[in-house]
Amino acid sequence: PAPQRLRGRFTLPQLDTGNYLLETALADGSATAPRLQVYVLGAELARDDAPAWTDVRRLLAGELERPGRRRLKRLQSQKEAVAALTAAYRDSLQRLASGATGEALELLEATEVAAVEDDAAAAPGLLAAAQGGVIADLAERDPECLVPLLMLHLELHDRYVEARRFPLAAFARDRIVDLAERYARNATSERAPVLASEALADLGAYLLHAQLRNPGRNMLERALQLDERNVFARLDLAVALERFGEYRPAVAALRRLTELDPELGEARLRLAINLARIGERAESERQLRRLIAGGADDWLLAIAYQELARHYLAEARLEAAVSLLDESIHRLPQEGRLYLLLAYALDRSGRAGRGREILDAAPLATREASPRNRYNRRLAGDRTLARRALRRGSLARLPALALALGGGRPG
Repeated sequence: PAPQRLRGRFTLPQLDTGNYLLETALADGSATAPRLQVYVLGAELARDDAPAWTDVRRLLAGELERPGRRRLKRLQSQKEAVAALTAAYRDSLQRLASGATGEALELLEATEVAAVEDDAAAAPGLLAAAQGGVIADLAERDPECLVPLLMLHLELHDRYVEARRFPLAAFARDRIVDLAERYARNATSERAPVLASEALADLGAYLLHAQLRNPGRNMLERALQLDERNVFARLDLAVALERFGEYRPAVAALRRLTELDPELGEARLRLAINLARIGERAESERQLRRLIAGGADDWLLAIAYQELARHYLAEARLEAAVSLLDESIHRLPQEGRLYLLLAYALDRSGRAGRGREILDAAPLATREASPRNRYNRRLAGDRTLARRALRRGSLARLPALALALGGGRPG
């Protein structure tokens, strides 16, 4: 009979990596296939260790090393790499402890960049192993010395973002989260959760600015779990919720914020605007009137006047709108939009002539950002306020870092 091609599924015994002869036969003994030389890749090999087909031929011919031996050599070189990266990281921290922050940043950046350029796939794991070992040792000696490391990696993250080295920026974020969580967990001082929260809030603000919605929101929520009174983290979270169109959660966050800090005008303004969005106009008006009656910044007052005037105009309370806007241009004569709104209110109330006079008196537009633009750009990546407490805390703990690096412990 003509030769036939048969397809079958076979279960082979577990074999070690190496050369074998494969013999197949039909169960009734009516036919056998010629013996085949095969190369078995054992289960001990990782997928990345598997050779290409051309290498399999060379393996069969004995021209290449077995992958298991090659993997052992790789593991040995990885240990050497981790040791070298550990030494470089400790060197960076020694410079940091001596007050040479710039040198510490330069050395750490150069080390990480070189590791990535040498082997982009392996670098994150090698760096994490090296730095993680040092961090764990320092945390065991004195958790307070982790604060300077937090500041160091935050500033390194800024450098990577500016240089558009985004994989290294992501690696820096992982180190920051690990340091913050470890510090909050291990330190006993009352300030530990506060400083850890500031670090995570700093990252959360950046992530939202970079349009990474869920990671940014999660980071801010974690910051608030560590320090429920972190005003700026709560404000950033509320702004993010508002921007996402989640107005009711934004209102809840802003209500809590005005309870924590009644004098924070931006929180009260945003609360009023979002209350109106969910239909609570009466409460919105009360918040706007309270803000106007207080001593808020001019940009907040300008928006508060506009919003309250629009409430009045929407309900045809024309005289109330005109009176309010007359007050606003005397209090804020530099705000051109208030003049335009007053002219509109006058025109609607039948006083178009005076409306034209108001338009003629309106100030010329300037290049300065308008109050509304400032409101809309709240999360523009300026994290200066979130850094102040961390920077002060970092400087105060440099002696603790120097002691821990030398093998000492706090007395």
